[in-house]
Amino acid sequence: MVYHGPSRACRACRNRRIKCDQTQPGCNNCLRRRETCPGYRDVFDSAHRSQNQLVLRQVEKLSTTKGAKPSCSGQTTPRPESSLELVPTASSNSTATKGAKTSPQWTMYTQKRGHSWSTRDGPASLSPAKVFDLDFNASALSMPCALKQNGLETSLLFFFAHYGGTAIDPDARHGFNQMWKPMYAQAPTQSSLRLATAAVAINIAMMWSSEGFDTRPARSLFTQAVAAAREDLHDPRQSSTDEILMTILIFDLYDALVLHYAPALVDYGKHKHGALAIIEHRGFANFATPQARALIAAVRHSLLPYMLSFRKPFPERLDCLFDHPSINDTKASILDLISVQLSRIQSRLWTLHLESCSERYFEEHRARHVEIISEAIQVEKFLLDWKESITDPNWLPEYIPRTAVMDSIQAAGFYGTRCCVFVDLTVGGTWLLYSIRYLLTLQIIRQSFKDEPSLLKNPEQRALLSRTNARVQDLVDSICETVPFCLGDTVIPKNPMYSTSINFPHHFKFDPGTGMRTRTPSSQSVHQKQAGASGGWILFPQLVNVWRLAEPEDDAVPIVLREGQLEWIKVQVKRLQDIFLFCEPVWFKRLAS
Repeated sequence: MVYHGPSRACRACRNRRIKCDQTQPGCNNCLRRRETCPGYRDVFDSAHRSQNQLVLRQVEKLSTTKGAKPSCSGQTTPRPESSLELVPTASSNSTATKGAKTSPQWTMYTQKRGHSWSTRDGPASLSPAKVFDLDFNASALSMPCALKQNGLETSLLFFFAHYGGTAIDPDARHGFNQMWKPMYAQAPTQSSLRLATAAVAINIAMMWSSEGFDTRPARSLFTQAVAAAREDLHDPRQSSTDEILMTILIFDLYDALVLHYAPALVDYGKHKHGALAIIEHRGFANFATPQARALIAAVRHSLLPYMLSFRKPFPERLDCLFDHPSINDTKASILDLISVQLSRIQSRLWTLHLESCSERYFEEHRARHVEIISEAIQVEKFLLDWKESITDPNWLPEYIPRTAVMDSIQAAGFYGTRCCVFVDLTVGGTWLLYSIRYLLTLQIIRQSFKDEPSLLKNPEQRALLSRTNARVQDLVDSICETVPFCLGDTVIPKNPMYSTSINFPHHFKFDPGTGMRTRTPSSQSVHQKQAGASGGWILFPQLVNVWRLAEPEDDAVPIVLREGQLEWIKVQVKRLQDIFLFCEPVWFKRLAS
């Protein structure tokens, strides 16, 4: 029989010794048996499989031809000191091979450890001649075929390589991502910060290796981190440190990640309120250092999507802290500051919406709607001023016509006649936030007119509503134009380590200042790594928000989109769920059709 190389079948078909159709992401054999396909062998295993047995046979054959005794007899011919090589025995190699599993990047290997060197026969006390006089089949010299890989350390390396510490424009910085790596490096070994980071890293690593999410290893580390943080909070010296605030933000991130895979978390948001309590406890110490100022800005940025999604007002009691000029000096932080006011207007509107109005209070009810519309128009002006204030070419989108984009990108997901690209994924994410928050501002105006239709008797108000509807369509178009930039042509799960195979749109333009062509995104390799790891996480909530506005789960007024656009958005949401294995998010309870 001709050997065609290692089997590419899924693990279930290999165990059953049947032919596998190798369908991605799971084979049809498992589908017909109503089983979850365990997936396919990692190409890393085949490319880097152990060659120790082959080497042993070659050495044994060479020794036999020279008249030496076979190696299986337990003796070998002494060789010069310069040719000293230690190779594992056949028994130890076979044992390790049986214990090896797929996805070596993340799996915590389960094969038994090789016996360590004894104290009296340690490496320092063994001369080359003595080594070769020993029996290689003896347990004292049994060596593994490879170094045992530490799954936790590998997960941390992968996480920080793809999700932490990427150099970006300081004006786009609004989260705690940039501080994560240095704070982790400075934290004690068993600190709550390190334990929480390990829990997040293992979750991300196991997700990309299709090993599940919120599994026992990650949940165990998370529980340990919570216990350690609880002890720190009872310590007056630790309860107000940057480290404990950073840890609470990581706890919140862990919950947010879990929501994408198991939408059953009923108490989501508790860590956000915990971070607010720590900020309130710290007072003006929040501005003592650049790191402290970055952390308080990160807390606000983390809290805003939660408040806007659940129509809650941003707490006013902390305005003296969040309005401080030292944390509102970047483009991203100014956008967040505007969004604080947006959350309060939206909350007031829905409080008014739920109130019953009698004829006695009709005029008061109408006046309150007029006031809300006026304030929403003011927020819209702030957002337009924010957009006009951006003159840096590195912050402006570049548009690419459909004809200049690869066919694979168009086939994966391309809406309209053009797409846009940015110099950096973080800059693109900031523009996505701008679009969705502008959309929520316009929705306040539209909802007010629905709740108080008597306002539309005024021709000026009808013109305002018509203009608002047109801008809603423009904003949704701008969000759809960002999809190729965030996802490229990928349609199946792809580990970010292999993101160089993903094609993304790019744009070249002539720089009159330097006389050279410049590329957007500025670095293809960096953007591939960023978008392959995080593009879906950035895009998914914004597409879901548009879907929610178009098909609300309550009696909110729906936005009206161009024919076929909502169906295209639904397809892209499903595409993201296929790539990143997302489930239906808990904050988007779509009504059954």
